[in-house]
Amino acid sequence: MGTFQAVYSDAQRDAVAEAYVDRKLGTAAYVAQLAGEGKLPHGDELLEPFEVSPQYVLDRARYLRKRRRGLTQTGVAAVALARPRDAVAMVAARLASMADKEAERLERKQRRGALSAKDLETVRQIARALRELAALPGQDEARPPKPGHGPKEERSGGTTGGLAASILEEHRSEKVRSRNTPPNTQDSTGEDADSSAAENASADSTDTESSGEEDGERRAVLREHVLGVGVAGRIASQLSPAATRDV
Repeated sequence: MGTFQAVYSDAQRDAVAEAYVDRKLGTAAYVAQLAGEGKLPHGDELLEPFEVSPQYVLDRARYLRKRRRGLTQTGVAAVALARPRDAVAMVAARLASMADKEAERLERKQRRGALSAKDLETVRQIARALRELAALPGQDEARPPKPGHGPKEERSGGTTGGLAASILEEHRSEKVRSRNTPPNTQDSTGEDADSSAAENASADSTDTESSGEEDGERRAVLREHVLGVGVAGRIASQLSPAATRDV
């Protein structure tokens, strides 16, 4: 019995599903037409022409939706129920292989001189994925502590340098000094604060009194001026016109 030969490649299966679900290029019949004309995109490239039926396009689209919802069963699912750590190691190995294949694809594009800015972003994401994979514990290793927990030397994510570190260190020193201050010093500090507040209140009252005295003087001068104008007017009215001219 001969070995089973796949009719379509992985790129062709993914392309028809993504064209229908993600790209929304049109109906299943139109996606099949694009595949036959060599106009079906896959990533940044167009695939070579291949024949596919509209029903196959719908089947691949349905499988893609189920896979994204986690409804498809894989070999890892059974292992996860019995040995969760082994399942994590299996998935980590597959993710590492995926990152390696993606890196190989980018290397091929680089040799052709076809790398784009989007590809450089993909390289950065691959490096980030590998860093996160390296942080996963091995099968025989203990689970790492949560950020900010466990021994201080094992913690990660803290501020260790720069201006922020110096500010935090100064803040911690202030807290330690205030915690170690004797009670009598705190009492004297409180008394000093009370005396300072009393002096400020006395100064405010003195300022208020002086301001009130100045207002009283202004009112008295104004009253004398008004009265003086009134008296002068009455005297002028009693004088004759000739006397007024002489004045």
